[in-house]
Amino acid sequence: MARMILGIPICLSFLILANSLTFDITKYGAKSGGGDISQALLNAWNDACSSVKPSTILIPAGTFTLKEAYLKGPCKAPLALTVHGTVKAQPNPKSVKKENE
Repeated sequence: MARMILGIPICLSFLILANSLTFDITKYGAKSGGGDISQALLNAWNDACSSVKPSTILIPAGTFTLKEAYLKGPCKAPLALTVHGTVKAQPNPKSVKKENE
């Protein structure tokens, strides 16, 4: 009986992952070695956050530059950010605007 109870959460986790959506930032215009991915990441976030299914935002293998991004919720379903590549920060942090500006 204990084995059956322990197996239920694991099975539910697999069902959630199997039914999740993936939002790859390259589908939103981000390019490895290219320019700033801030807008692509924000667009992927907005689509994932408005989804009623669990979602993953994917930053694939490669090197990406991110100036700034304000990712806000609450979202309609669980959301994960998966980074397989390298995300480089803006070289001059003083050039990043504060949220109130």
